[in-house]
Order: sequence, then structure tokens, then C-alpha cells
Amino acid sequence: LPLYIEQGLVLIKIGESGKIPLSGLSFDEGSDWRGQRYTLKKLAKDGSVFRVIPREEVGAVLPRLKEISEQWLKSKQGREKGFSLGFFNDEYISNFPVAIVERGGEIQAFANLWASADKNEISPDMMRYMDNAPSDTMEFLFLNTILWAKAQGFAYFDLGMAPLSGITGGPYGSLWGRA
Repeated sequence: LPLYIEQGLVLIKIGESGKIPLSGLSFDEGSDWRGQRYTLKKLAKDGSVFRVIPREEVGAVLPRLKEISEQWLKSKQGREKGFSLGFFNDEYISNFPVAIVERGGEIQAFANLWASADKNEISPDMMRYMDNAPSDTMEFLFLNTILWAKAQGFAYFDLGMAPLSGITGGPYGSLWGRA
């Protein structure tokens, strides 16, 4: 930042990024993690199973992932954006490991994962789920992906950018914030 300012450039906040340090993370203890423990146990007890499919094996499940994606888009009355978030494309998805939640042997939810080469951080990209999946399925997917990433030796789980988060508008905000 000092070099940036020294060059006469202007700082403009566009959002906030969230990274979870994984080294000491555990959902096993403390009242702060009670809800997460409940979700992990409840869905596992009800038959939800988490696993990560290595990118070399993603081709075998592409038809199901595409089916989930199409149903998700239809239920959200949307279409693929392909700009700031991942988009469903067979070739694109095949380049990444994919975290999945299965129920009764059928995939219910998935997220492809971006991982840094040095295992510094990992981040979910495109996330999709079936309408009939249990309500906590995506939380189950995220929590298990975090635990998996920790077990794989990643330092951080990157939650990504929350655009416009922390930007103050109103009469006392910056011109950018008010805009």
C-alpha cells in the first residue's frame, strides 16, 4: 500500500475477502462450533457422504454434475454468468478436483476447487446443488471441504470476495461508497 500511495494512485475498496487459517482449526470443541458439529453429524447420520473426486476422475461424473447444474440454474431462474464466478463447461470442470455430497449413492451437490500449487490456499469456485437436497447440504459440503483441505496440508481456505462488503454509503460515505 505505501508504494501504491507513493505512486499517486487512489485506494478504492471493492469488497472484502475472507480466508480461514487451517493450521489450528477444529470443529471438535467449543460452543462457537456447536452448530457446525450438529450439521456435520446430522447429515452424516441421515446418509450424506462427502468426498473429493480427483480431477483425473471427474469425467466419469460430468453427466450428473451437468444435470445438477442445469436443474440449479432452472430453479434459480438464471443462466450462466461466466464472468466473476465459475460456469459449467465440461472442459473447464475437468481441470479441477470436485468436492461432492452424495446421498443414496447419487451426487446431490458439488463445488469445483481451485488450489494453489504450493498448498497455501484452496477455494471453492462454482457451487451447485439439487433442490431436493437436505437444507444444510451446502454447509455440510463447505465444512467437509475445509476439513479435507486441512488434512491435505493447505494453509488457508479462501471464502472468496464479498463484493461491496464494508463499503459505507449514505451522506457521510465516500463518493465511491455512495455511488
